[in-house]
Amino acid sequence: MKKILLTLSFLFALAGIGISQISLRADNLTSTVEITRPANTTSYTALDAIASSSTAPTNLIFTSITRSGGLSGYITSAIIVTDQNSCTSRFRLHVFTSTVTAINDNAAYTYSYANNSIRVGTITFDACSTEGSGSTAAYSVNTTIRLPFKIPSGSSLYGLLETVDSFTPASGQKFFIQLNIDSN
Repeated sequence: MKKILLTLSFLFALAGIGISQISLRADNLTSTVEITRPANTTSYTALDAIASSSTAPTNLIFTSITRSGGLSGYITSAIIVTDQNSCTSRFRLHVFTSTVTAINDNAAYTYSYANNSIRVGTITFDACSTEGSGSTAAYSVNTTIRLPFKIPSGSSLYGLLETVDSFTPASGQKFFIQLNIDSN
């Protein structure tokens, strides 16, 4: 886009057409959330939801992802970190432009047709890994995404977390998720 505008500006200048100002602005923003799962070690089966509660879950809320409401952008990369250093599971983050009905922790993740109009897409994280024997966390990074979004109002995206693999969690295990965004 920037190259197109610069080329147009150059061509207009050659043709003697005045342009008072061409403005191109993209902000690189970061938004994070942290979730603490319930205080139990009940094993997850593949494709279960991971939430803060098994009775009253809430959406993950990624705030300040645009300069102002109604704007668009792209999720360009994401990272998930957990405080269980032995965790080697894969995870999937479902992203929406509005809140959706959250799914109880350790219940099967269910795809709702009613959410299609607000679904941005999914971000799948490869198996988590750790660095060295003294590490206190495991993580996975996805740098191959470019999910476009347009927010109708506000400046937040919403998410639900799902495990792709079966695993046994730590009691009160924490998950930190960071989205890196090019905001238009």
